Amino acid sequence: MPRLPWPGFSSGTTQWKLRKPSGFWIILEVGNALVVAERRGVIQETMSTAFLERLGALPIDTDPEPLTSSRIQLLTLARSHRLSVYDAAYLELSLRVGGRLASFDRRLRAATDAAGGRLA
Repeated sequence: MPRLPWPGFSSGTTQWKLRKPSGFWIILEVGNALVVAERRGVIQETMSTAFLERLGALPIDTDPEPLTSSRIQLLTLARSHRLSVYDAAYLELSLRVGGRLASFDRRLRAATDAAGGRLA
């Protein structure tokens, strides 16, 4: 069974509160990353399926703040840290709520650090 991307988390713990930006379809985003990893030979199909099943069991909240209220900040973060607007949305959310950002993306992790955010 694939491990979650950060240490110390299991679906039975209450120490973490997971949240995603509004308007995002996390299953589509993660699913795309998994298919790309399969095509590159990094993981097998069975691992992708198992990971999506585990992800679906996690209590992930949707941010109640609409993306339209932070659209200028999203562009500013994307430009200043050379991120996609999608990645800037995760950075903006983590900075606004003071949450830890969990990602394998090196550029997003570096941007979080540079912006004074916290990494999981």
